[in-house]
Amino acid sequence: MADRIEVLQRFCAFVGREPDSVIEECSREVEGGKRIRIKKRRLYSEKIDEFQASLDGDARAQARAGNVVRSFMIHNGIFMQGESAVSFRCRAKEPGRSSSPGRLPVPDSFAKVTGHTEQALSSLRVTCGAKQ
Repeated sequence: MADRIEVLQRFCAFVGREPDSVIEECSREVEGGKRIRIKKRRLYSEKIDEFQASLDGDARAQARAGNVVRSFMIHNGIFMQGESAVSFRCRAKEPGRSSSPGRLPVPDSFAKVTGHTEQALSSLRVTCGAKQ
């Protein structure tokens, strides 16, 4: 827990704000309840990404630190996603085509190894709600 608090303190120093003021800037009270200020949320999402990239260590350690700050925001009612979660595209690849970001590999030899026909393979090529 102490390491999470330290990460949050480092982020707050990075943006020059106190934790409470970060949450206050990202939300506002209206008659119907609490509303999120989209522009401020986007600003802090970008600041989290910048903070994460500025840290020493490997990509996994940087991502962990960014997720600690995102967790703080989420637990205070400000929905956040990491960059990879926003940009991820889930789409199966056609046999014979090269892999590209967002595609799940399907080996060309899949039909040979498993004995499945091309017709059966075509049913495996699915899209997970992403634009093609």
